[in-house]
Amino acid sequence: MSNKRSLFNQSLDRSVFVTYFLGGVVPLLGFALLSERVLPTLADRNEQWALVGLVAATGILSLVSFFALRRIVMHAVTQMNDDNTRLDALLGVARELGDAPHSQVVVDSTAYWALRVGNADASWILARTDLEKPFGLMGQRGDEASAWFEAHEDEWTALVDRAARDSESICIRDESVDSLSVVIAPLAGDELPEGALVAARRGLDFELAEVDALSTLAAQSGVALTNAERGDIQRNFFSHMTELVVSALDTHIQHRAGHASRVAESANRMGRAMGLDDEVLHDLHFASLLHDVGMLRIPLEHQRDPKYFRKHSTFGHKVLSRIRVWERAAPMVLQHHERLDGAGYPDGIAADDICLGARILAVCDTWDALRTKDWNRDALSVEDALTEIEANSGGQFDPEIVATFKRLVEQGQL
Repeated sequence: MSNKRSLFNQSLDRSVFVTYFLGGVVPLLGFALLSERVLPTLADRNEQWALVGLVAATGILSLVSFFALRRIVMHAVTQMNDDNTRLDALLGVARELGDAPHSQVVVDSTAYWALRVGNADASWILARTDLEKPFGLMGQRGDEASAWFEAHEDEWTALVDRAARDSESICIRDESVDSLSVVIAPLAGDELPEGALVAARRGLDFELAEVDALSTLAAQSGVALTNAERGDIQRNFFSHMTELVVSALDTHIQHRAGHASRVAESANRMGRAMGLDDEVLHDLHFASLLHDVGMLRIPLEHQRDPKYFRKHSTFGHKVLSRIRVWERAAPMVLQHHERLDGAGYPDGIAADDICLGARILAVCDTWDALRTKDWNRDALSVEDALTEIEANSGGQFDPEIVATFKRLVEQGQL
């Protein structure tokens, strides 16, 4: 923790000084002035020296009391500042862990913050998701983390098992060549994963406040890991569900097997080339895979009838907008047949009213359609398909997206 004195620290220091000055020094000055008047009236020289000694002793004791009081106050303020800094860090950790999308993000964040809130030199997260299996190292932090863990793995793993079983933190002093002080704080929660945060440093033992902070951090991490594991399971479920839907589309839509996967691959390359962030890329990926999901509601005999075909983007939007993991992809699916000039469907919107993902998807969808043999025509060559895309730039497609798409095609990335 920082040793820099805060404004509050300095203000309290001045308050202590003023209080002592008014309560101790001012009365002492009054006592000295009184003694100066009384001293000449004393005939006995021994009495005079006794009075002088009393005044001097009182002054010395007062001065010593001042410095002792100041030292006590400053120690208390320093401790309070450290506690406040540690609390601020733990509040920041809670927000960070609460937003962590995956288990590994939780692990990495916990290991990092353990060095800060516990003043540790190294930290490790040991956990398991199956009670029949041993604890495994999920993450670590610190320059000497690897070497220390290799030297103490068996001992610390046994202590992690004990801490997790008893739900209590363990503090030990390792008197080996490394001379380490070690804290093992169990992850909170009755659900898996089970494990502990291990923190170590050379030299001084961990203070009680540091052990408490590490225990709180481990508890937060345990809850965050449980939530992240649930999120991972949910994402895996929806990924498998998406694969099933795509397989159903490949079977249902004639002459279009593999279309959704190819469009998703092209859209992903386009999104990365355009510098889209991970969240938008995630939504664009699912929109690309599921952009024709509405076709599942159109009977085979009506797939080539524009009156029915043009409804598929609306049907798809209705399906995806009701499912949380896909709801941000729904507008892209709804708008992927809109045109820049407003002549598209289903709503006839134009230009920037069409979301960026839908504008990217429109180009990638058309590209794959042109490059694939259909029931009424052969597949176009790369050159002819690119010419067709460029011919519709500014009318059907966004010119900037077409320019990026052309560059990737010429570089052999599409």
